[in-house]
Amino acid sequence: MHAENSFKNIAEEPNDSSAFSPCKLKADVGELKIGRYLYTATLNWIIPLAQSKKIQTDVQEYIRTNFLGKPAYQVVSDGTEEEGYKTNDVYVSKENEKPFAFFKTIYYKAKNEPEKSNFTIIVYGK
Repeated sequence: MHAENSFKNIAEEPNDSSAFSPCKLKADVGELKIGRYLYTATLNWIIPLAQSKKIQTDVQEYIRTNFLGKPAYQVVSDGTEEEGYKTNDVYVSKENEKPFAFFKTIYYKAKNEPEKSNFTIIVYGK
């Protein structure tokens, strides 16, 4: 619902010239931000890595159950946890159109600054 209007109903006014705006919705863990870019808007849920294990498991199950192996979707992964960076992008394909990303996860582990390590879920708007 919010993605269809590029998250306008849940975005607060930005505090600075950043591409990110605060979000009216609040998460129990982590932080929600709205990203504003030239061709899309995103809802970003940034969760401290130390608090994200169950969420990671739930999202992996969500991707596996809803998108993996289904002809209208492509799931593309890159990197590994051992490398400290792993992404999962979910694309949807429509007939006679190129696939477009609508869901992404990012696992990031900062070796020298563990407080910056996070798991991020990104939902793309229209």
